[in-house]
Amino acid sequence: MQASASRLLRLRDVLARVPVSKSTWFAGIKAGRFPKPIAVGERARAWREADINAVCDGTFLAETAPAAPPAAAAASRPRRGRPPKNVVTSSPREAAR
Repeated sequence: MQASASRLLRLRDVLARVPVSKSTWFAGIKAGRFPKPIAVGERARAWREADINAVCDGTFLAETAPAAPPAAAAASRPRRGRPPKNVVTSSPREAAR
């Protein structure tokens, strides 16, 4: 095992190696494309250098990618809140609601 395999990298170091934005990085973690961080403190997170090297090489394989919710289930939920502003109502009384 190499000595660099046990190093931990903070987010700024990760983003210096992987050319993506911070929001893209965290979306990739959620989607399973990038490795999950390790807690190194109460609010501090870091990533294994070996995992980041695997991402750069294109050899990173997520352990288990979270399943995406079915689109039909999200579409069948009742809508909450106000209707969109571009909805045309049939009477001024309905518009006041």
